[in-house]
Amino acid sequence: MPTELKMFYPKDRKAWRRWLQKYHKKEPGVWLIYYKKNSGKSHVSCDDAVEEALCFGWIDSIMKPIDEEKYMQKFTPRKVKSGWSALNKRRVEQMIEQNFMTPAGMAIIDLGKQNGSWSKLDDVENSVIPPDLARVFAKNKKVLKYFEGLAKFSRKQWLYRLTNAKRPETRAKRLKEIIDATKKDALRTKRF
Repeated sequence: MPTELKMFYPKDRKAWRRWLQKYHKKEPGVWLIYYKKNSGKSHVSCDDAVEEALCFGWIDSIMKPIDEEKYMQKFTPRKVKSGWSALNKRRVEQMIEQNFMTPAGMAIIDLGKQNGSWSKLDDVENSVIPPDLARVFAKNKKVLKYFEGLAKFSRKQWLYRLTNAKRPETRAKRLKEIIDATKKDALRTKRF
């Protein structure tokens, strides 16, 4: 079980917000402990935890099970160039409207709007096929048709991986992965 970060169990949303107020500038991150609903123990919900984290310029990431009753989720300060999902944009808009957003949260939002990370995932959210992938699909219309027929969630996962490639070699590798996986699935399901 990861222990490089401290663990914190907030009994409710207010306790999580108090922790963030005190430590958002001091800690490199935290493992937030959740109790499962059927445990009967009070806990902050995942949605509430993410909303509060966004208010302080933090973001959620991986979840890991602890035992039958509990699991944990990693929260860290948001990276400056990290893309903003449509869901988290809606969340911050609500937090701003409700006057819950802090200066730290506003600063990371403003920075994202300035450096392009605020809109980095817009095309992914709208399933827009980037030009390099479109060129590859142009060579095989059947693979394109299959890709377009995937569930929106699946298309977004592939496009997200492609968009987040930092180096040209990584992007080229991921393009190949998309094409190979799409061809393989299309042949396997005989949708070619």
